[in-house]
Amino acid sequence: MGSVAVPERLLTSARALGPAGARWLEDLPDMLADLAADWSLAYGRSLDGGNAAYVLEAVTADGRPVVAKLALPAGVAVAIYVSEFAAEAIGRVIRLALDVLNGVPSIVIGIFVFVLLVSGSGQSEAAHALCLNIPAGRREHYLAPRVGHYGIFSGRRWREMIYPQIREFVRRHA
Repeated sequence: MGSVAVPERLLTSARALGPAGARWLEDLPDMLADLAADWSLAYGRSLDGGNAAYVLEAVTADGRPVVAKLALPAGVAVAIYVSEFAAEAIGRVIRLALDVLNGVPSIVIGIFVFVLLVSGSGQSEAAHALCLNIPAGRREHYLAPRVGHYGIFSGRRWREMIYPQIREFVRRHA
């Protein structure tokens, strides 16, 4: 496929991964060519703004517009750290955690992260700061009065305060 113009933010992230990131950058043109051949894609322009994946517009053989996304090898970086650099006890804990997470459906992990990061007072603002590619007009912060971290998803406060906010947000942006 030739040379690929990688956005600066993504280059910085890839370089931070050391040899694994350098290899990913080196292999990116071939990965894109293989993906295009396997899925009959024609590529358009790359989309800037991400720091964890190379994203570009594409069109399928039948003319449907799609987006191709090739993520940085974070898993490779974790594996290298665990096998080469981490203390044995830390490596065992990380391997156990990854083995456990491997058997958990992604929706469960998503809900856990949502509750952990979003449901506490002020935490949704922190989550917004992490979601750089979501336009400001598609974000909303609602701080429910007198609702604690654990009570946000249950009972009367959920039905009367939280759910209506979510329902209206979805209606506006669906």
